[in-house]
Amino acid sequence: MDRKDRRLIQNEELRLSDVPAENADIYAISPFALSFDGYARYPANYSLFAETRRAFEAGCANLNGLGLTDLRSCLFHEQRIQKWSMDNPDYKPDLRYMRALVSAIRAILVRQ
Repeated sequence: MDRKDRRLIQNEELRLSDVPAENADIYAISPFALSFDGYARYPANYSLFAETRRAFEAGCANLNGLGLTDLRSCLFHEQRIQKWSMDNPDYKPDLRYMRALVSAIRAILVRQ
């Protein structure tokens, strides 16, 4: 999907029906991740992305403690890593992490 063709969805406009299912595949999660402009919102907040992913991998991440903007930023960033690493044969996208972010986003929308 070309950047100019994708539809950006602001947090205030985001509905549960916009968010993929918690068990969605990468082909459903990626377009959703790109519905948020992570470059504009968090152009260089790599510490948030790295710390959140590292905590998830260690089994101690509290994704439910993050806000919608942070969660969507992490998902956007993870999708960008996945896209730019596709040519690296050693890279394996962490679909569990992406699904956990989607699940936390869904939880926020359910509470609203």
